[in-house]
Amino acid sequence: MSDVRCALAGAWRAVRARRVGQFPRVLRVVEAVEAAAPSALRYRHRARLRLGLRAAVLVQMLREARPEPDLYDAVDRFFPEGGPRREEAAVQEAQEGFRDLVLELLQDPERRHAFLMVEAPQEYGPRFLSSLERLFHELLLRVESALPPPDLPQLQALVWSHAPPGAPRSDLPILRQYLADVSHAHRGAVPRPLRPKPRLRLTSERDDVISDEEGRVLKRKVGGHYGGGN
Repeated sequence: MSDVRCALAGAWRAVRARRVGQFPRVLRVVEAVEAAAPSALRYRHRARLRLGLRAAVLVQMLREARPEPDLYDAVDRFFPEGGPRREEAAVQEAQEGFRDLVLELLQDPERRHAFLMVEAPQEYGPRFLSSLERLFHELLLRVESALPPPDLPQLQALVWSHAPPGAPRSDLPILRQYLADVSHAHRGAVPRPLRPKPRLRLTSERDDVISDEEGRVLKRKVGGHYGGGN
């Protein structure tokens, strides 16, 4: 499972550091986890995380005044018209509402300027990114509950195997920070399953646990989506 942890560690670093430009890669990790282990989180939790990451990317593109063709392509990719039929009505409504908002901003430069000056900092600023971090952290805790205790030497060997020839072997601060943030000790036994901190506790009626089969699928689908967990 080392490749899974490297992918998760790289994604966590991007979310924790607010590197919105890397959120499309984070989104691919989230979608891979969702496909491999759908019971990792409640449906609406997963939907909030997915939509939040996509919205953050588009707002950042607007802030950066990216070319309009790129923006229209991003809208169609992240918020396609109609959306998947399997989505709940509330999620579908949120997706369509954000799509309509961005299209409106692209057609009205004055409205776009006002949005970026007033609404974006309030609705998609630090508090919004902190909420995404909490959602993603909970996802990590649930996935980690299905994984065996971490083997740091094995993780080091995997990361170093992808390093350029002659590159110095670092102490893997990203992986160590990740393991610390998901409550893993670097030595000794790791409690399983990990329990979220009270502020991150799920509110669903039953506490789903990732099945053994989902754990096996995780390795196939998640590893490789986000390299460089060093």
